Amino acid sequence: SQCLPIVRYNTSIIDRSGGKEYIKSFHDGVKKILDQLLNDNGKIQPPTSVGNFVGLTPTFPENGKRVQRGWPLVFQFQYKAPFSLVSTLLPNALIPIKCSTEDKCAVCQQKLCSLPSCACAVCNQAFHTECIELSLNLHNQCPLCFTVLGDRRGTSPSGRMDVFICPVPYTQNLGVDTIVINYVMEGGPQKNYHAFPGRLHSGKNVLAYLPNDTDGNNLLKRLKYAFSRGLTFTVGASIPTGAVDQCNWSSIPHKTPLHKVAIGSHSSGIFDTSYFVECNEALCQLGVPLHQLLRDNGNVQHSW
Repeated sequence: SQCLPIVRYNTSIIDRSGGKEYIKSFHDGVKKILDQLLNDNGKIQPPTSVGNFVGLTPTFPENGKRVQRGWPLVFQFQYKAPFSLVSTLLPNALIPIKCSTEDKCAVCQQKLCSLPSCACAVCNQAFHTECIELSLNLHNQCPLCFTVLGDRRGTSPSGRMDVFICPVPYTQNLGVDTIVINYVMEGGPQKNYHAFPGRLHSGKNVLAYLPNDTDGNNLLKRLKYAFSRGLTFTVGASIPTGAVDQCNWSSIPHKTPLHKVAIGSHSSGIFDTSYFVECNEALCQLGVPLHQLLRDNGNVQHSW
């Protein structure tokens, strides 16, 4: 199961004797109910129809761990997480400056003349170089004008995105093939833009599904772009289990397992056309270009 509601607990419950055991029992109970309602007691069921392919009877893998042999691999991308988000800044995004004795850093509010300083090329706000780099390691945008100062990057760990075409119909009423996205995310030390730099985090292997039609392929372009910029996953505590140092979904909705939609670590139930609207809106909020501006491989189309 990949869905649990977000529940806020009063600190008096957490601190009370037996409070943590109560919360764990509550989590386990909700998880069991959701598995029964949405996930057939935690098991992913294979589709009943396999299309018109002779001699090929693919099944969807349980637990998102395997991909059936014989599915054509149509795309593969290896993402290498940067050591620092500062390394993704555009040239001249920050301009070195000389300042007067009265000028103060917009981050720490201390006098600029005490340390090397620079200014945002967009809003001309001045910062200590060390202060702005610490801020940009968390979000690569100016903390004052919020302009993205480099290649938009998320906090995903390194990993791989494989795209297959499966001949099993996406749904019986659509009657089209299924796009299967296999995400293989690596475990390893957290980067300095994660919560606990140097501490080990888990990996993740999960499948996501789209219909192999116009809407599905247009959305796939944007998902490719998002993955190549580290926007698909992040590192932190797991909402369903509470386990720390986990590779988790970010804010982009994914349809996983088949016939359900996972949003981050939640589920919005049976698939419908509103999924495309919801997913595209989430991608727009992350600054992912529209599909008309992207090539099939997810790269931006340039006019020159």
